[in-house]
Amino acid sequence: MQYINQVAQTLVPYRDLLMIGFMAILFTIAVLIIKVIFRKAKEALSRRQKISKDNLKNVNVRKLYRSMHGKLIRTILSADGVNTNPLSYMTLMDGGREVYIRTFTVTGKPKRATFAKTFTKLFDFNHCTSSVFLMPISEEEMSRKLDKHITILTSERNASKDPNRRRKLYTQESEANSWAQEIENGDNKLFQVGFLFSIYADSLQELNKLSDSFYTEALAKGILVSACYGMQGEAYALNGPFNKENRVSSSTLTDSPVCYLTMDKFSVSTLINYLQSNFSHKSGVPLGRDMITGMPVVFNLFDPSHDAYTLAIAGGSGSGKSTVIKCMTSRECLFGTHFVALDSQEKKGTSEGEYAALARAVGGINFQLRNDAEECLNLFDISETIRSEKITETNYREVRTVDLAGKTTTLVDILCSMILNSAEKKFDSVNDQTYVKRILTDAVTQTYNEFGIEEGKVDSLYENRVETKGGITTNQQRKKMPTLGDCFRRLLINQNNNTEEELTRAYTLVTFSLQDRVKEIIYNKETMQFYSRAAYDTMTADEKEKVTVIRGTKAYYDGQSTISISRDCPFVNFDISLLSEVEMRLAGQIAMAWITEYFVKKNSEKLDSNDKLILILDEVHKWFKDPYARNTIDTTVREARKRNVGVILATQTLTEYDNYKETKDLLDLMECKFVFKQGFQSRDYLIKTLGITSAQSDMIVGTLGGSGRDTEDEKKRHRGEMCIVDNKKVCFCKVDYLKETEGLLADTNAAEYERMLKQKNGVA
Repeated sequence: MQYINQVAQTLVPYRDLLMIGFMAILFTIAVLIIKVIFRKAKEALSRRQKISKDNLKNVNVRKLYRSMHGKLIRTILSADGVNTNPLSYMTLMDGGREVYIRTFTVTGKPKRATFAKTFTKLFDFNHCTSSVFLMPISEEEMSRKLDKHITILTSERNASKDPNRRRKLYTQESEANSWAQEIENGDNKLFQVGFLFSIYADSLQELNKLSDSFYTEALAKGILVSACYGMQGEAYALNGPFNKENRVSSSTLTDSPVCYLTMDKFSVSTLINYLQSNFSHKSGVPLGRDMITGMPVVFNLFDPSHDAYTLAIAGGSGSGKSTVIKCMTSRECLFGTHFVALDSQEKKGTSEGEYAALARAVGGINFQLRNDAEECLNLFDISETIRSEKITETNYREVRTVDLAGKTTTLVDILCSMILNSAEKKFDSVNDQTYVKRILTDAVTQTYNEFGIEEGKVDSLYENRVETKGGITTNQQRKKMPTLGDCFRRLLINQNNNTEEELTRAYTLVTFSLQDRVKEIIYNKETMQFYSRAAYDTMTADEKEKVTVIRGTKAYYDGQSTISISRDCPFVNFDISLLSEVEMRLAGQIAMAWITEYFVKKNSEKLDSNDKLILILDEVHKWFKDPYARNTIDTTVREARKRNVGVILATQTLTEYDNYKETKDLLDLMECKFVFKQGFQSRDYLIKTLGITSAQSDMIVGTLGGSGRDTEDEKKRHRGEMCIVDNKKVCFCKVDYLKETEGLLADTNAAEYERMLKQKNGVA
């Protein structure tokens, strides 16, 4: 120790020199370390450059191009900008249009869930997209959680002194044991289930209104929903088709906007949204978009899945009913389908019916039947028809024939309607009705016999103009058909010859009611001799006093038909919209019979026939009150069904068919229905008649067409929303039409129609 002290004393003068040496040694070591590091880094950089050169040789340029192309497409389709500043909603700015979005998650579920009822209204909520997240829980984790839960319940029950508390805990323990047993036996399974619902609107006010409705709908089913406050951007992204969950790292927010609930497999099965199924025929014309899936809806009345080609359309004014018919018609005309329309609704702002402009646009013909019109329909017109005749078990042939019996029945119904319209009442008794129908049937049959027209004989409709030596008849010309005046003459003769007292009153009712419908009848009551106008003008005053002259003021249908059209015409419109209500019903009934005779009955009964004809009866409920008009409608539809002719019947409501047996049966025969918004009182009727569910019925009476609180712009957006029921398939469709090219044909608003017409003609 003494030696060490002596050495230290000896080195004291050299202390500074030693410190400098020590520092020099440390500096040298540091330089050497840095030099080694730089050398190692240079070697690593050299190795990386070599690897990069080798990798460039293996670059897939085509794959890189596809990746860049996909990124470009996503950039085009994605929204231009997202405003995530609001905490309770978010906005998208895409193409100059601002969209407001609020996303909800489910925070509480009901104790019991029912398939196709509990969650359906939320999944099908208007302007809403939804996502369901399912994460299965492993059996080990499920058993461990249940074991722990049962242990806690048992301990708490044993420690509790409150008998009510012990009773409730015992019930919970029993339920937990039941769950555990089902899971251990493999009979059940638990899932973590999360929900997201994003609601879209064009304004914040509309978004709040929809949010309130959504919350109310959920609460009515025992479901608690909560907006994803502060996480609207993350929730919207998670609800989109990105296949990725966005998580947030924050001290104030959870890591996911989704609230997960525990559900067993039976509860999960109730989440299936049975309404989200696509409806579309293989061929046909596009009607619009599925309101739920957004897929296009293609409809074809002549689709092979249909046994009959009849369609019922029900919708009130402004619902878009006429627009649907016009769009479908104009598009079908492009594929060779021929249409005949009975137009009874005047278009506002014009002096013509709804379909007059459409008929002209597609190259068709428009006949306007009114009091001073030149066109005349002879209700006694009859034409030849085609009937299939069986040759063998598998072979059939088509033969020409005359259906005089069917024509007579239809004529008697029309004449009965004329009598009731003139009397403005019903028949006083069943006997009166029976006598009147018997009198009219005899008169019609005798009138046709006088003109040589016979049942089943086609040649009886023609006159032979040229006959060769071989006895072969050529150049046949149609006879002049009987008229109402001819039938009225026969009625007067039969009345004069009548000897049955009980028929006297019926004859008086018939002749008195129909005399206003004939142009001119001049006859002598005593001799029953009839005179022409020329003969009457040459009579003396004394002779004229013995003669009775009948001149009707409503003789629109007494005379030969001035209408002659080809079945190749794409659209024939019978416009009766300017007539009074009473005259309109009669004119429509006569037009229906005429259309049946010259269009429907001429169609082939073969299923493979290429001729496609569709008859449109608009506002057909106007004829439902008249029992004889109902018979005519029934005859027309059943004949069309037999002849493979399509029929479209348009009414205001579907319940109008429920008032009469004939119309009830008629609705049952129709496989296709287009149902627009109906009154809430029709809810149960729709379920029973259409065979739809209560949720679907609620959507028809509640969602379609918007609500009464909607503004005019909102009502326009809802126009054309309908429910398609086709062979037990249900589809909610929003009808679309091309404003520029189809607007003049389809739009029913007079002001909008005038604006588009001026725009087309270049008028400012």
